[in-house]
Order: sequence, then structure tokens, then C-alpha cells
Amino acid sequence: MNSTFGVHPNQREIFEKWIHDPKYIVHVGRANERLIAVAASNINNSQDFSQYEVFGSSAVKYLKKNKLGSFLNLAVHPEFRKKKIGLQMANAQVEWLLTNGCTALVGTSWVSGSNDNSEHLFEKAGFEKLGESALFLRRQLKESAITCSSCKKADCDCMSILYAIEVGAFHLPI
Repeated sequence: MNSTFGVHPNQREIFEKWIHDPKYIVHVGRANERLIAVAASNINNSQDFSQYEVFGSSAVKYLKKNKLGSFLNLAVHPEFRKKKIGLQMANAQVEWLLTNGCTALVGTSWVSGSNDNSEHLFEKAGFEKLGESALFLRRQLKESAITCSSCKKADCDCMSILYAIEVGAFHLPI
């Protein structure tokens, strides 16, 4: 996580919550006892979609009509990228979300100018772009009291793209 997203001061507490709360799932990838990948998702049982309003009213309308499974994060250590580990992690997340009755999957891609973002993964899997916002990441950073690992600012202007797909249209490339 640190190599991909930077150091988050509450990272341990966040992952402990995700590990113990049944509406979350955390998958890890290991190589020779070394942690090389982590992915987390959750089931959104709430009808509070206010965090997504920055992507526009049509995005919120789409989200409200489904039982959502959300991709929270997916990180692969830089030494292990380009080996389809991210695809394997995403597939494990999707399997769990589908098993738990999600009718649509949603995720945001943080577009920091790097080619190592999830934008290409969402597009390959057939996700629809619902909107873009420079405010989404900024609000998350402000709530967490951290700075962007790319631009190094708390008032980050890095773009976020909201993606969604209905379960029946989902196809993850292997």
C-alpha cells in the first residue's frame, strides 16, 4: 500500500476495521512470505451517496438503483506489476461481491499522471465512466488528514474517475 498510495497515518486501523466487518473483504497476495498485493472491497448497504455527488446527479441516480459492491483499493508492489496480479486480485474481489448479492460494481480511479492507475483495468473489464471530479480525492484526503502521494498536497487536484458496471455486463480479462 505504501509504495502505491503513500503512507496513511490510520492505515492499520482502517484495515483492522475492514478485516473484522463482514461487509468488507480484504484479499492479500504473497510471494515467498512477502506481501506483494492487497485489495479491499465492500458492500454498500447505505443509501447515502453524498460522497459521489461531485461526479454529477446522473452518476448518483445510477448508483441508487443498485445494490453496490465498491472497490475500495487495489495495490500491487511495483516490483510485481505487469504480471496480472492486479487482475487476479480484482477477480477475487468481484467473486466475493457477486456472492453477496451485489447488482452493480463501482470504483474510482485516481488519475495522477501515472500509468499505474486502475483506469485501464476498469475499461478492460467493461465498466462505464459515470463522471470525473478533482474534488473527490481532495475530500477524501481532507477527511483523512493526509496528503496526496503523487502531488504531495493536501488540497490535491488529481482527477478521480467514477466507474460502474451492472453485474450481468461484467467481464474481467485474464
